[in-house]
Amino acid sequence: AMQRELAKFDPRDAEMYEPFLAAIDPIFKIGYLKYGRTPFMHLGDFLKIAPQMIRLGAIQSIYRFMGNKFHHEYNRRAMGFQALFLGGNPLGVPAIYAMLPAIERHEGIWYAMGGMYSIVTAMAKLYQELGGKLLTNREAQEIIIEGRRAVGVRLAGGETLPADIVVSNGDTRWTYKYLIKPEHRRFWSDR
Repeated sequence: AMQRELAKFDPRDAEMYEPFLAAIDPIFKIGYLKYGRTPFMHLGDFLKIAPQMIRLGAIQSIYRFMGNKFHHEYNRRAMGFQALFLGGNPLGVPAIYAMLPAIERHEGIWYAMGGMYSIVTAMAKLYQELGGKLLTNREAQEIIIEGRRAVGVRLAGGETLPADIVVSNGDTRWTYKYLIKPEHRRFWSDR
């Protein structure tokens, strides 16, 4: 079925589908199965797998990787769109994310009945049933840190909300850069 869809834009791309799957399987096996749960806290951690990823073409942009696999622009975009799920730009994120179709093939695709927002709704409902007070439409200005621990949130209006734990559903980079003061960011600098 996938080959038929690819062929609608360029018959050569239908022939490239199986080689494409063969090219992303080693990226999946190394990048996901072997190192997917490994924290890369130091440059040396990344340098250990860099030669393998370079050899597999996994450090070039996903868009360029797809350009080496498919002829038609629409097929290149379609086969690399999964990076968007992670908030990545296919023109910039590395092709290690090309393994996402392999993950889907090997691990299956899981989804929430009713769509992703049904998870948010269910979590909010459970939180309130457990006695939590849900506040919405309030802009967080700062995650308050004492020592090395998050202890609350300061809202844009100046109100402070103490907390045992703080969870941010924002992008990690944005959260660290804009919600945590620089003196509390030992590893995650603005750079």
